[in-house]
Amino acid sequence: MKEIIINDDNLKIDDIEKVKKKARAILIKDNKILTGVYSDVVMLPGGGVEKDESVDDGLLRELEEETGIKYNIEDFEKSFNVQCYQKDYPTRSGKNVNRLVSTYYYIGEYKGLDNDKLKLTDEEQSVDFKIDFFTKEELLDRLYKESTNPRKPFFDREMEELLKIIEL
Repeated sequence: MKEIIINDDNLKIDDIEKVKKKARAILIKDNKILTGVYSDVVMLPGGGVEKDESVDDGLLRELEEETGIKYNIEDFEKSFNVQCYQKDYPTRSGKNVNRLVSTYYYIGEYKGLDNDKLKLTDEEQSVDFKIDFFTKEELLDRLYKESTNPRKPFFDREMEELLKIIEL
């Protein structure tokens, strides 16, 4: 598995106040990548791994919640781990923290969407979470656009690095 480290501010591990583990899927159909558009941020389906679950299980749970489709881990190739050091990340509580987000990316084939089985969080529903397909070029064009979401630049930075290595 390829490891990518993003540490633009040269943070040291002693500077980190919070560590987060995530799992995301790169689902491809017709040379386009499935994304979730959420509060001005375009990200790949997936999300946080819960305390008592494996990264694989977290991916499968998140995919079922966000697409309504059950995937099997055998449907994927575990491809990248992005270690993203984030200085002064603005949390939802309003506090800025230095954090390290370790995201495992899996590549697989898109199996569809079942809107009747989506299990979106209240927050995802309140910001009109949408699933959509984009080409790499369209995704690159969406990065770093003006937004009221203070977390958008952090997600955009990771997406920028990921798009450099994704091959369609």
